[in-house]
Amino acid sequence: MRLILRTGMAAWVGLSVAACGVLPSKTTTVVITTGVPSGGEVTEAETQSGSPESEEAEPERPDDTSTASTSAGPQTLQEALELVKPAVAKVNVSSWTSDSMTETSYCGVRTGTAFAVTPTLLVTAAHVVEGRDRVRVTSGLTTQPGAVVGYDRAKDVALIQVEHELPGSLTLRTDVVAPGDPVATYGYADGKAASYVAGTVNRLDQKAQVGEYFMTRLLEVDFAAQPGNSGGPVFTIEGGVVGLVDAGDDGPGHEYAVSAETIALLVAQWAGNPTRTDEAETSCQYLANFEAGPDTEPTSEAVESAALTLMTYYQAVNDADYSSALAQLANPGSLEAFQDGVETSEISNLEYLSTMEEAGEPVIEVSFTSRQEAGKGPKDRPDETCTQWRIRYQFEPRDNMWLIGKVGPLLWESQADSPCY
Repeated sequence: MRLILRTGMAAWVGLSVAACGVLPSKTTTVVITTGVPSGGEVTEAETQSGSPESEEAEPERPDDTSTASTSAGPQTLQEALELVKPAVAKVNVSSWTSDSMTETSYCGVRTGTAFAVTPTLLVTAAHVVEGRDRVRVTSGLTTQPGAVVGYDRAKDVALIQVEHELPGSLTLRTDVVAPGDPVATYGYADGKAASYVAGTVNRLDQKAQVGEYFMTRLLEVDFAAQPGNSGGPVFTIEGGVVGLVDAGDDGPGHEYAVSAETIALLVAQWAGNPTRTDEAETSCQYLANFEAGPDTEPTSEAVESAALTLMTYYQAVNDADYSSALAQLANPGSLEAFQDGVETSEISNLEYLSTMEEAGEPVIEVSFTSRQEAGKGPKDRPDETCTQWRIRYQFEPRDNMWLIGKVGPLLWESQADSPCY
């Protein structure tokens, strides 16, 4: 049986590797419940955890006191979903990718899902962050760098740490499900806005060959996960996490999840030894559609960060994930107004024209095509349904990232847009 990892892959962008390092320590608490939620033994694993190393410089960070925020109140999966939502985040990861068909290599951005087990520690699937350069975590209208502080590819579990707390966190619950029990997941299927899908547990303690790894203690569930769901929580009616979405076969009804027991053992170990685990052999030095020759200058750290922002923005607009798109702006406005302006737009034919730094701040110039409904075109041609854009993006620093600041036409052009021909 051929199993497919549930990670989404997007278009191209160039980024580079950050240095590895040991993180300063602070105390966090990961809550794990063993047995039934109403009467089981609760173990609080209090360990030393660290702050993430940022994309550029590591600031001083205050200690955080973490909490687990599941409740005994929910009576349905839909009610439990309201507890789960604040703890789930979108993960965008840049990595070096090779295409055997075209014999080309490029930097791609892929999407997965993560969930918080403390306000600043998030669990995801290891294959989501495999071969990573940079990791971005987006929750609501907040995007921030993530540092991988735990990684086990064979068991397919990873731990990401962020600076800013998520609004919720979840409890890992072991040995509380049985075949036939209802479960659900919530995540970024196909990279789009977060969605919910429900099903039941088919089997426990399953074994499967997933790529080159033989995995054990898996849950088999029958909901239809999609690429982008990888790393998302499998949760019960009580809102506790019993697994992590991992892989499935070519058809629906046979999805596999890493068990909460496996996750809990790894998280307790990593939180006690929070060493950044980025893989230095991965290198993305050029934007994907630049011709890199022997005299080509690698892009700067600032431009690399800005490029990830820009690619994440375009992908989120096309995937109708408007909150994630708006989070890439240095000065975001109203989500309602933003969505009204872009909800019918589809961006294609992206080409990087130039990259540079001005006064230490990155600038990227691009051209692309947008298609949109009549009435949603440029202000002076609102009925236009196809527009060719030539845009100059200037970026501003936020939380050790470069987010989209000023947007306008190229310097030598008076207008940024023209009709398609």
